[in-house]
Amino acid sequence: MLKTKNEILTQKKMMVVPTNILLWDYLLKGNKLAPKFTRCEAFYDLIKRQTTIMNQTDELYINGSIRELAMAWRWDRETVSRFLSQLTEFGLLMVGQNEYRASYTLKCSVETLNTLNESSHPSACLPLSDRPSGL
Repeated sequence: MLKTKNEILTQKKMMVVPTNILLWDYLLKGNKLAPKFTRCEAFYDLIKRQTTIMNQTDELYINGSIRELAMAWRWDRETVSRFLSQLTEFGLLMVGQNEYRASYTLKCSVETLNTLNESSHPSACLPLSDRPSGL
């Protein structure tokens, strides 16, 4: 018997699937960008922005503004704000203030490609909140 939406939402289990930018590039390869970004494309853009920052600096956060994201995604500012709020409610995004600009950080574990290739990663399926510190 299929579970109802409420039954699914009240369960405490959560599956975390580790991904990387290479997977997202593959999954979205060949997809023509719509005039407006889809939510998936916007999330991919956040992943790509944070990955770029992580590879260029020691920082994990994305500096930006709702206006800049709205222009990049071709959304209105209210839609961007709601999307970021929803990601925050899902526990995927932290919003802060860095100097004069907003900063956004996707909650993620940072690993090298060698670590990702190991099949026995101890925290691969743990929710982010249940992972031991340092992972």
